[in-house]
Amino acid sequence: MTLRNTNGSAFEYGTFASDRRFVKAGEIASATVTVTSNGSTFTVKNAAGTTVYTTTGNLALHPAATGKAVTQVNGNYRYYGDFELRQAYNAAGYISVINYVNIEDYVKGVVPYEFSNGWPLETLKAAAIAARTLVMAADWSTYAAYGFDIMTNSSAQVYRGRAITYAESYFSQTDAAVEATENVYLTYSSGGTNRLCQIFYFSSDGGATEDAAHIWGGSYSYLIGKRDPYEEPIASVAGNYTYSITQPRTGSTLTQLASSAGLSGTKIAPDGIRIETYPATGNVKSITLTGTNGRTAVISQSTGFTRWNFLSAFGFTAYSYNFSVTYNAAADTFTCTRLGWGHNVGLSQWGAYAMARYYGKSYQDILGFYYDGTHLQYGVS
Repeated sequence: MTLRNTNGSAFEYGTFASDRRFVKAGEIASATVTVTSNGSTFTVKNAAGTTVYTTTGNLALHPAATGKAVTQVNGNYRYYGDFELRQAYNAAGYISVINYVNIEDYVKGVVPYEFSNGWPLETLKAAAIAARTLVMAADWSTYAAYGFDIMTNSSAQVYRGRAITYAESYFSQTDAAVEATENVYLTYSSGGTNRLCQIFYFSSDGGATEDAAHIWGGSYSYLIGKRDPYEEPIASVAGNYTYSITQPRTGSTLTQLASSAGLSGTKIAPDGIRIETYPATGNVKSITLTGTNGRTAVISQSTGFTRWNFLSAFGFTAYSYNFSVTYNAAADTFTCTRLGWGHNVGLSQWGAYAMARYYGKSYQDILGFYYDGTHLQYGVS
């Protein structure tokens, strides 16, 4: 693998102490280094291809820049901070790359990819606080044995640093949002103590968010489903906001759906798909399938075959909990129409966009709407 310091300065090599402090062992007078592994030993070469260092232990690399250093990895993404290279677990010759980065630079590497640089600043401020809170509230023990805290896609949040496909100017709006909310977190009160919220967000809710308990279980006082009046203006511009699939009632797809749901040996009856919704949100609570032989099967989150399994079997490739099914007797087909895209828990990204763009809402308004009864707090204890 190749690392290039875009500031043009040298790399220092060494190790990380237990407190994650970089301990220098030497310096490579080259802005580009290439590292290879034979499964036990790292070999480090400079830009001229000369071997300058070998080690059988973990390898720490620190850009020796006077300003804020950005390192390009394998000609793809660029990242702030330092790097630790380890022999990949159970994959001889491969390298695990760990980026040591502070929380604010981490958030700057999340917001442009989970949201968009062209979105309203107030939306991006809400995004920055959500992303910062999400990672700080994550269970860092999950990957401790591998030497890092979170994965680049950990906890449903993408971290990509500074993509080379964008000029630095691309990040000006998202960087500004992160800097304007520096060290601000979303908290809730529990037993008289403020605690970091478990953050969830998704693309669009199709008209209503949903209780976390109804989607994957667990009780969160601040993740309560509610009708969302803000998404309507973006229904025509949000990708795949409304999407329909039509299937023949007696075709192989719906026959397999019936079998997967527990109705093997029968086909779905003409009136055999009935959807029950939650009164507070209109999101799908359960689906009852009825076969031509009169047998029924109920699909819900508490059954082995879930609401998402139903959509997936119908032919959808994106989550939704706001959908309906109609039957066309003349064509003998069922049409399933999905609204929104995502798990519907927490913050709707497109809803947050619309709140700022069309309704003039602040980031405080956005977070307060999607996370009930929460507070903004400076710093974490």
